[in-house]
Amino acid sequence: MRVEDAFVHRLLFKATSNETKTLDLGCGPGRFKTSVNGIYVGLDITTEDYHPGWKRTTDVLASARFLPFKSHSFHLIFAVASFSLFPGPVLCLKDIYRSLKPGGRFICFDYTRKTLEKFVQPYYDSCIPCHSVWTGRQLAKLFRIAGFQDTKWWVPDTGSGKAKVGHLLSLLYRYFHDYREGWWVVEGKKPARPE
Repeated sequence: MRVEDAFVHRLLFKATSNETKTLDLGCGPGRFKTSVNGIYVGLDITTEDYHPGWKRTTDVLASARFLPFKSHSFHLIFAVASFSLFPGPVLCLKDIYRSLKPGGRFICFDYTRKTLEKFVQPYYDSCIPCHSVWTGRQLAKLFRIAGFQDTKWWVPDTGSGKAKVGHLLSLLYRYFHDYREGWWVVEGKKPARPE
């Protein structure tokens, strides 16, 4: 298992139970299908091979901007290294929010600004019309605009030990983390219905 796969696997496994219905946005080859407990649904915009010889395992063929599910369908929705490729990120977030059950969560595993900037040119060279570049703070703000509450963003522990920074330094560390290649985890929760 690759280093980036390991921290995603740990967090997803901890976040799910046998009753959890989970949606993987931009699932590609379905690397995290075995990382979740309960029901797993993989959504992607294409069924073409992820890489030559590495097939996609798409359950549902659709855009993240127009999710073909009833409202309140999922306990957990996640995206790994794909959300920056979705056109209209706020519209995607609003449809993700709609598709979550009350109390459900969206967890976005995405790259830091420096890493995203590195990817921009190859995507534009291949005429793919969208690729967002943002900081962790900006992405968390988009979550709040879409209605998510309890939004948090952090540097994941990828096994290097670099994410274990004292609480007093964590804001400063997160600010400078966008100037390094690496990962963010941004999480938002749909409020539970009032009783």
